[in-house]
Amino acid sequence: MKKIIALLALASLCGCASVQPVGGLIYADVQGPVATTHLPKGPLRGEACATGWFGLFATGDASVAEAAKAGGMSIVSHIDQHSTNIVVYTKYCTVAYGYKGGAKAQ
Repeated sequence: MKKIIALLALASLCGCASVQPVGGLIYADVQGPVATTHLPKGPLRGEACATGWFGLFATGDASVAEAAKAGGMSIVSHIDQHSTNIVVYTKYCTVAYGYKGGAKAQ
């Protein structure tokens, strides 16, 4: 019984640096806000993701800059996040909304 408790405690530490609003040890699929500006939510959408395995290996670029680039925008008005965790696999995505620029975005 002590070994099981120790394993569960160790597993709960994996991915403890996550910024998702809530987590689940076995499964989680959550979305949440990160930031917004005074501008209305823009019509363009871009997404950038990073993934990790076993809490040991991670790769990807989930930056706001990469999400803006993917959406073809130069002005970001709104940022959300989406994260998925399935036992040993974690995926974190930054979702940016915005505008190409110009007078409409002002």
